[in-house]
Amino acid sequence: PLLHLRNAGDQAASVTARPTDGAAAVTLDVPAGSEVSAAVEAGRTYLLEGSAGLTATVTLAEPGRSAALPVVPVLPAADPLRVHP
Repeated sequence: PLLHLRNAGDQAASVTARPTDGAAAVTLDVPAGSEVSAAVEAGRTYLLEGSAGLTATVTLAEPGRSAALPVVPVLPAADPLRVHP
């Protein structure tokens, strides 16, 4: 899966995708008016830090099938989003 971040603002942002299981985090620098993507591990739950004002999507692709899922803010009582292959 790929995590895509889009920054429509006029200031750069630094976003950390932190796995909730303590695995190594991924930090992405997102320039103003740009998009960046990074691979994330299927089946792992991530917390996005520093993503206020950005939009995020997760895409998955295999031969013959693909999917795109928007990432939305966590509601206080919501379960975490888990990405499966």
